[in-house]
Amino acid sequence: MKQFIITGILIALLALTGCFSTPPVPTKNTCESFSYLIPVVSHRVEDSTMKLKINNGTRGKMDDIGFTVNGTIGDLEVEDSGTNKNKGSLEAGDSVSYELDLGKNVQPGQSYYLKITMTYNDGDGYPRTNYSTCRGTA
Repeated sequence: MKQFIITGILIALLALTGCFSTPPVPTKNTCESFSYLIPVVSHRVEDSTMKLKINNGTRGKMDDIGFTVNGTIGDLEVEDSGTNKNKGSLEAGDSVSYELDLGKNVQPGQSYYLKITMTYNDGDGYPRTNYSTCRGTA
């Protein structure tokens, strides 16, 4: 019986000192790169848009660039709006910022988790698809 009481006291002390606390939620907004050749330089989520800056690290021009965006903002589901197609071309070595329509209004302080699919034709004319995930707080 004594052992159960001592064990209970030890568990309570460990819980009070934070040994069983959950890790803090990261506050930094992050985006995974589409690939090592197409890094996401920066991003920002505000109002009903996502501003996404990428760099073309490939050796060729990227044509017919388009994006689809799905995920969540707070408790709201984001389903691709279909308006993020035909974003033009990007020369090798250049960077460009795109404004992507999220179809939902984002409030400051809301968390988001967005899955972005980028399609384009490479310098040889072959269709390519790359993926990125962005998360953070607006």
